[in-house]
Amino acid sequence: DLTINDEARKLLWYMVLEVDFDLPGTDKWNALCRIHHRSGMYGIFDDVDGGSNYITTGLRYHFELD
Repeated sequence: DLTINDEARKLLWYMVLEVDFDLPGTDKWNALCRIHHRSGMYGIFDDVDGGSNYITTGLRYHFELD
């Protein structure tokens, strides 16, 4: 939670941008990069002016169900 004057803020704007890439030589694996963003949208939500971004990476395996 973002805090202002020691008060926790629960309502924030949340947005995720994800890009994934096929790995060469396989159809089942992808590499991915995600950006997680939380903010008060310049004071629109609960008078919060700040925000935070987190960048993550990972691998994704695609299972086939028959």
